[in-house]
Amino acid sequence: MTILAIDTSNLTLGVALIKDGKVIAEHISHLKKNHSVRAMPAIDELLKECGLEPNDLTQIAVAKGPGSYTGVRIGV
Repeated sequence: MTILAIDTSNLTLGVALIKDGKVIAEHISHLKKNHSVRAMPAIDELLKECGLEPNDLTQIAVAKGPGSYTGVRIGV
C-alpha cells in the first residue's frame, strides 16, 4: 500500500509518501502560504524521487485541520 499524505491546513506545507507503513519520502516547507502554488510541484518531485507514478498510489490522505478553510480546501 502506497499513501500520499498532504497537509496544507497550516502555515507549514507537508507532503509525504508512505509505503507499507513507513515514510519513504517527505517534503516540508516553512514558507508562508502559497500552498496552492507549491503543493503540486512538491508532490510531483516526491513521486519522481521515489520512482513512482500517480497510478502507484493506493490512498491519498489529507489533513483536515485545524487550520483555515482555504488551506484545507487546497489539500483536498
